[in-house]
Amino acid sequence: MKPRSQFLQAVGKLAGGLPSPSVAPVRWDGSLPSLPPSVLEAQEHMLSLDPLNGDLATLDITIPLESIDQIRSNFSGRFHGQPCTTFEEVLAVLWRCRTRAIRLDPETPVLLMFVADVRKHVGAKKGYYGNCIIDQFVVATSGAVADGTSRT
Repeated sequence: MKPRSQFLQAVGKLAGGLPSPSVAPVRWDGSLPSLPPSVLEAQEHMLSLDPLNGDLATLDITIPLESIDQIRSNFSGRFHGQPCTTFEEVLAVLWRCRTRAIRLDPETPVLLMFVADVRKHVGAKKGYYGNCIIDQFVVATSGAVADGTSRT
């Protein structure tokens, strides 16, 4: 169960009059691995960047289910039936659309960064409500992303 839903379930049970949640919360107790200093330094650097000088905008985007189904079918066909998630499909559409919109030279590298949950990979105990995330990076040429080719 994800930490947010686990936490909300616990709050709901307490609000409903139970003396304690069914899954007792645990705190970080040293059982989770520590990050190496180089990773911590890279993370601090990334957090210090202000990519748009503070001018962030909120945008709601709707991607039609037909587009997602088409991506899923194309991916499955190209990779021998291997599945991909809806998150991966939507992320691919957004990365391609953004790359096409900014019209870079086809050989210019473009970076995609997203946060991934690694709770099950680092041994988070049942009841740990904290985050266990890592930044994931993908780099490809602008042409490969915009054209949907496999050059990376």
